[in-house]
Amino acid sequence: MIRMKWIGISVSVLIIGLAIVILWMSKGGNEVEKTAKDTDKGKEVENVEPNESDDSDDNPDKNKEEEVELPVVPEGMQRTAFQNPIFKHDAPDPTGIVKADDGFYYIVTTQSMYYGSLKKLPILRSQNLVDWEYVGEVLPQLPDWLHTGEVNVWAPDLVEHNGKYYVYYSGKSKPNDRDEDFGIGVAVADHPLGPYEDKGEPIVIGPSFSTIDPFIFMEDDGTRYMYWGSAEQPIMAQKLSEDGMSLEGEPIKILDVEAYKPYEKLLEGPWVVKRDDKYYLFVSGNNCCGEWANYAVVVAVSDSPLGPFQKYLEIDEEYKPLLEENEKFNAPGHNSIITDEAGQDWILYHAYDRGNPQWGRALMIDKIEWVDGWPVVNKGNGPTSGLQKDGPITSLPESSDE
Repeated sequence: MIRMKWIGISVSVLIIGLAIVILWMSKGGNEVEKTAKDTDKGKEVENVEPNESDDSDDNPDKNKEEEVELPVVPEGMQRTAFQNPIFKHDAPDPTGIVKADDGFYYIVTTQSMYYGSLKKLPILRSQNLVDWEYVGEVLPQLPDWLHTGEVNVWAPDLVEHNGKYYVYYSGKSKPNDRDEDFGIGVAVADHPLGPYEDKGEPIVIGPSFSTIDPFIFMEDDGTRYMYWGSAEQPIMAQKLSEDGMSLEGEPIKILDVEAYKPYEKLLEGPWVVKRDDKYYLFVSGNNCCGEWANYAVVVAVSDSPLGPFQKYLEIDEEYKPLLEENEKFNAPGHNSIITDEAGQDWILYHAYDRGNPQWGRALMIDKIEWVDGWPVVNKGNGPTSGLQKDGPITSLPESSDE
């Protein structure tokens, strides 16, 4: 009996001890949880994943990255966030951006299919450089000098001059005995939507597809030049006439192709920007299209619009192409460059979305940063793919209230 009594007392003491331990641990755990919640509340921690610890005290740069302050938007302006591609449709060679009196930005692209038919030089428009829509075509009827059995109208440049809108474009010529396969034509209208009147003949023509990809550059004194080139031939430039309908003088070779260098199997799609008395020539190299596409944008610089131009690798072997492939996008290239209404430069171009090849060469946009006198996009990591909150700044659309 005595033994059983002691056993009962021992069990009771053990139970009471366990209860005390459990109560203490529970209280301590609640205090820890309360402290953690108070800490988070005091710091107003945002965007922390459920399984991610808050180590901001140990890593002071973490919160700085999360709290990037966007530039102030001027009154009457809008900032438009974006995520590439910004136009999920085939829109190759988006060269030439103008803003018309109706408040829209316009571009013209290489021929593409819309609504079941081939549109010859499609016209796209946007009010914010991000949201684009198809609104028409430049050449519903082909001019007589173009091949009608094998339609190829490519790589246009839309420019405004003295109140008129000019589209310079590449086209495959009719069969001839002069070994002239491609030329550059021009069509003119009073509005970017047209209707356009074509000159009826090319302003320059040549063998193979060496005479394509026109771009018009205007110097500070009003002198205008047309640049073009492809097919493993040099990039050329020549003075444009005042009326914009012909070329003057002789063509000048401004950039040679060196096939042994990266992205120089061929060079094409020239675009020139003047900045701080320097002329930056943006060109796209290698294969633009199809299964083996490996396009990229590279840059050269000069003290004159007519060269000589120094390529990026000649200046520093560690320089990278401005845009090249990454895990999300392939073959970025053939660009335009525009400065938004807050003074920020943007590059508009095409690329293949690896996960959506059905879109073709979709329309893309990215910010250009100038670092030590050299353009940089996405820190050299190719096209951006995530949401970019710091998008172009443009004028607010005019009210549609009647």
